[in-house]
Amino acid sequence: MTTNNRTGWGIYFALAVVLFVGFMIRIFYLAENSSAPDFTAPILAPQLNDYWARALVTGDWTPPPHAPDPQIRTTPYGRPPAYPWLLAGIYTVSNGSYFAPRVLQMFVGLLNIMLVFLLGRRLFSVASGVVAAGLYAVYWAAVYFEGELNSPVWEVFLGLGLLLWLLRWEKRGRLLWLFPAGIFLGLYALMRPNMLLPGVFLSAWIFCVGYRCSGKLHKAILHSGIFFIACLLTITPVLIRNIVVADEFVLISYYGGINAY
Repeated sequence: MTTNNRTGWGIYFALAVVLFVGFMIRIFYLAENSSAPDFTAPILAPQLNDYWARALVTGDWTPPPHAPDPQIRTTPYGRPPAYPWLLAGIYTVSNGSYFAPRVLQMFVGLLNIMLVFLLGRRLFSVASGVVAAGLYAVYWAAVYFEGELNSPVWEVFLGLGLLLWLLRWEKRGRLLWLFPAGIFLGLYALMRPNMLLPGVFLSAWIFCVGYRCSGKLHKAILHSGIFFIACLLTITPVLIRNIVVADEFVLISYYGGINAY
């Protein structure tokens, strides 16, 4: 076996160890979390997400006891809608299981470890990727939020996926690859609307890369334009819904402005 082969197998082994450690931490936390009082009776933001998702599945919009009516159907979205929609899909196929979203999010967390490795390898080195993946595997905030009925694990997934896709586009220069990148940003914004602000800087970066590679202004505009249009198309249905329901221009949710500030 050559030195390069031994190094390659060493990297794979280290990554496997990182994933195993991350998996065991998540399994133990899921077992512990399942006995917590708020596992089947979520509070605060998870309570609203749970209520919203179950109402979408059952059609019963009766507010939970001792909670005001959030008026989701009759007002612009207060909170971004993508996570409750996703949660409703999970409840539909799992018969409303409280375990199902946590288990799925745990595996998305493991996928995020791999994405961190790929990003670290792409930007720095293989060793950097392994170290970054190891740090993320034991990062307690990530483990905690994977066990909550909330969106951070999905936001991390979309953010890492967006960065990796754009770096791949920068390397290959395929114009149409910017369309799915814009969809990634749009989906990210439907979970966390203030991501549209970094999206402006990403669009400017795409413009600069497009101009650097082609030397033509119209091609640079086309590159950033495709990215922008794909993002806009993704969030437009929510904008139209808010206008129709409440006759108000609310791009995604009115919490978005508060979070941005």
